[in-house]
Amino acid sequence: LGRVPTMSEKFVINGGKPLSGTLVVQGSKNAALGALATVLVTDQPCHFFNVPEIEDVKNMISILDSIGVTTEHPNPGEYILQAKTVTPEKINMEQIGQIRASIIIMGALAARCEKFSLVVPGGDKIGSRPLDPHYSAFRNLGYTIKENGESITISKSKESEDSITLSEISVTATVNVLLALARQTKTVTIYCAAQDHSVVEVEWALKKLGVKIEGIGTHTVTVTGNKNLQGMNYRIMPDPVEIATFIALAAATRSKLKIADTSPD
Repeated sequence: LGRVPTMSEKFVINGGKPLSGTLVVQGSKNAALGALATVLVTDQPCHFFNVPEIEDVKNMISILDSIGVTTEHPNPGEYILQAKTVTPEKINMEQIGQIRASIIIMGALAARCEKFSLVVPGGDKIGSRPLDPHYSAFRNLGYTIKENGESITISKSKESEDSITLSEISVTATVNVLLALARQTKTVTIYCAAQDHSVVEVEWALKKLGVKIEGIGTHTVTVTGNKNLQGMNYRIMPDPVEIATFIALAAATRSKLKIADTSPD
């Protein structure tokens, strides 16, 4: 940058020392955002545990609140959410524009509403990350999409096709399709689905709600929705990136560390 960073802008690490003790892994942020969005596809209460207390999660819950979701927060990392009624016209558009992952609200609302509008989500600016894979998938699902500047209007116009091939292996596009299919009783196969842990978390959560899903964790997923979805108790998976970082820390320092609350599978 052409200047020397100040002390507050860098880390000074005195390494070479053995470490010991226990490190506790928090819930995965990306998995939590997708799992929380599943509350919109059912009108029954969903009780979540191990939710990371971070800004993106708080923003997502605030967005859900604005749509009509009732929220209880009895303990840190614990949330009870219920979407008895959904009013997309009241959605907090400002927060939608601040968090990139909020694009998955599109699929969740499609499961409950015949027509709704959103702003184009914002968030971090890593690459172009176009919304074309989402639009293409939703058209195959039978939706009409009209984009006007930063606003998107989505309406159901016809029955979904029997299969959908995503134009790229996109995590959020895969999640959007899974959510949109949650209440459609027609069986639909998704090809080129993403396999990331955050996608698998949504697949597991939807299955617990009563959606029939085959091929979890693969690139080909078959979904049969259910109009009478139930509620659930659900524990957010531990963050695999955090786990791997702690493993690398132990290896780099030749230390014996205990990493708690992991999920080896």
